[in-house]
Amino acid sequence: MVEMINASLSRSLLWPHFKIFTINENMRLSSNGLSIEDRDNLMKFSQWILLIGNGDIVDFPLSDDHDECFVKIPDDLLLLDASSDPISLTVSYVYPGIDNTCLDPSYFKERAVVTTKNATVDEINHFALSIVPGEEEIYLSTDSVSTTSSESDNVDLLYP
Repeated sequence: MVEMINASLSRSLLWPHFKIFTINENMRLSSNGLSIEDRDNLMKFSQWILLIGNGDIVDFPLSDDHDECFVKIPDDLLLLDASSDPISLTVSYVYPGIDNTCLDPSYFKERAVVTTKNATVDEINHFALSIVPGEEEIYLSTDSVSTTSSESDNVDLLYP
């Protein structure tokens, strides 16, 4: 654990040269098209998330460690339907009409499911892809650096 802490960015020799910016305004609240009720709900949710992030809400502490606790999610934020599969329920809520063949290209760009475990991400992705019409396409990526002639002298320094 000590190695991880010592390897963190805040322990880097570069840390004193960083400038920390804070977000002071929720830009989503100023977007056009929100009703007053939607804006109020979004503001309350944003404040709740901020309190959680700051550690100001601790509903169920797990131990003496102040970083370990559970936070009770309010019922109005939960998808409650005991008769339904939670993955199916989540996908149908976040991606309504996902099985429609004429989706707008921005459809997926405007939605996301965030989870704490990669296994849950895999389950959600597998389910969502199983109901999307068409063939599944797999795109491969690479983790190598392509150099240009002007940068070739510094490649070993920049990308060890």
